[in-house]
Amino acid sequence: MSNNWRGVFVYDERLGRKLSAYTIIEVTVTMLVAAVVIGIVYTALAVVSSAYKNFDKKNKAIAEFLMTDKLLKKDFLGSNLIVRSAEGMIFRDKAGLIKYTFGDSVVLRNQYGIRTDTLRLFTNNWTYSFRDADSSTGDTIDYLRMDALLDGKPIEVSYAKLYSADELVV
Repeated sequence: MSNNWRGVFVYDERLGRKLSAYTIIEVTVTMLVAAVVIGIVYTALAVVSSAYKNFDKKNKAIAEFLMTDKLLKKDFLGSNLIVRSAEGMIFRDKAGLIKYTFGDSVVLRNQYGIRTDTLRLFTNNWTYSFRDADSSTGDTIDYLRMDALLDGKPIEVSYAKLYSADELVV
């Protein structure tokens, strides 16, 4: 028998010959190495999973910010009249009214009384004005400035409306 394997041989009485086998030390070392590799892979998976969750959370916050910014720009440009309300603003366009309600952690956008969009965005420091003068509730506005918070950092955003003479004469 030309066997190059130099391990332990066990005699099998049923077969009437010697069988090659592993020692308990070899099996233990193999299991230890496998456990170390599994531990390393599990730790790496946990780190990658945590990084992905943080990445996904930041992307969702940025997506909410961009959606809010896009809608506000569209409504500012497409409206005939913008009036300050107690909770935010009311836009009047050809199809009806669009109402914005600003909270600390949410912006609600009610479009024509049909549906309400909830945009999860932290905002504060709202400034409403008309022709560079502060506007109060019920007044027409042509400028909005606010701070949107992304990752705890304020981003100043502003929107302006240029009215035609026809839009201002009611």
